[in-house]
Amino acid sequence: MGRSAAPQGAAATPDPVALSARARVALVWSCIGLLLATAVVAGAGSLSRELYSAEAFVGRYLDALADGDAAAALALPGARPAEAPNVSTALLRGDVLPDYRDVAAHDTGVDAEGRHLVIASATVDGVPVSGTLLVERAGTRLGVLPEWRFAASPTAPVELRIEHTPGFSLNGRELDVRQLGVERAFSHSFDVVLFAPGRYTVERDDPYVAAAPESLTVGDPGRATSLTLDANATPAFTQLVSDAVHRKLDECAAEHALYPQGCPFGYDVEDRIEGEPEWHIRSYPTVRLVPGAEGWALEPTTFEAEITLTVRSLFDGSVSTSTERVSSGIGGDISLDGDRATVTLRAE
Repeated sequence: MGRSAAPQGAAATPDPVALSARARVALVWSCIGLLLATAVVAGAGSLSRELYSAEAFVGRYLDALADGDAAAALALPGARPAEAPNVSTALLRGDVLPDYRDVAAHDTGVDAEGRHLVIASATVDGVPVSGTLLVERAGTRLGVLPEWRFAASPTAPVELRIEHTPGFSLNGRELDVRQLGVERAFSHSFDVVLFAPGRYTVERDDPYVAAAPESLTVGDPGRATSLTLDANATPAFTQLVSDAVHRKLDECAAEHALYPQGCPFGYDVEDRIEGEPEWHIRSYPTVRLVPGAEGWALEPTTFEAEITLTVRSLFDGSVSTSTERVSSGIGGDISLDGDRATVTLRAE
């Protein structure tokens, strides 16, 4: 049978044109290229969010702190604080960093100046800490990937007051105020900067001078805080001084004089002394140590001595021997050198 004739007035449908092998290959590669381009764009966006965002920048800072790598944290653009007179940066070091856990960064948006407000959070010794860090654009890498810097140093000023001791420990690290450029004295007050956010514990654990741990939470960078460590004499120090006081009084009692030289007691006699007086300490003072202006001091207390002497009366020439009790008040200044306490006694 022959083909049916097309209806009059209807256009004939053209037969499909077959693509050449080269055209088919080109079409396939075009589709592959489009898919690759889409994947690259999507990947770049994901990479930018994960590695090159303000949030990721703060994440690197927190990771450095968690690793105890203060140098890496300070190497981030804008992290190092500006130098200021009488403010020490010596505690921006890895061995005094707290133990950071569960670190996280969350970008909460931008402020009026276009700076990103990134909340940095972590857990330190079971205590949550957080602070808002300011981050700003610092340029681009490869023309598309943003670079960042801290708009303000992620550190915070802290006033430390260390009372009655030149030594202390920060997060378990033994320190001396001289390491911070502070002249050694009995009490100290000085300014330092610490990484934020964080939690720092200061204490003094010494056989003779001790202070219970005091903790300070540092939150937002730039917000000033303070901490006072008040060290007190330990029972071992009190016993050491008590032994020194006893020795000193015994040395004084060994002198055959009405007023032993350099001693906090004596006895007045109007008659003439026959022979040498004999001293004896009947009761020793109760020792209590208190902070003085420049060192430890013996709180004023009392003790009782006894003197035995023979006198000749200036009135009738009679000779008599008597024993008299002498109550005295004493105080004193104390210096400690290693395991030896030196006491300078004075009458009160």
